[in-house]
Amino acid sequence: MAYVGKAPQSGRYSILDDISGSFTGSTLGPFNLTVNGIAISPGNEPNCIISLSGVIQEPQTAYVITGSQISFTSNPSATDTFFGTVLGDVY
Repeated sequence: MAYVGKAPQSGRYSILDDISGSFTGSTLGPFNLTVNGIAISPGNEPNCIISLSGVIQEPQTAYVITGSQISFTSNPSATDTFFGTVLGDVY
């Protein structure tokens, strides 16, 4: 398809499953990262956009990822909501 200007980028971006049901307010994690119930290993923290109750968390400062698990540096509250996206390869 022809474009005027730069062509839009597409990639393998994945929306993480909601893990807020595991938040108790007394644990940092680890919490399992999954997409449609299947474990996913994002590679590193900057490959993700993580939001707790609508506030974007700073990679490597607010959370760390090890394999397919995430741990936070502050306990997520039992009332916090979660939204996460893994930024895949852009092509």
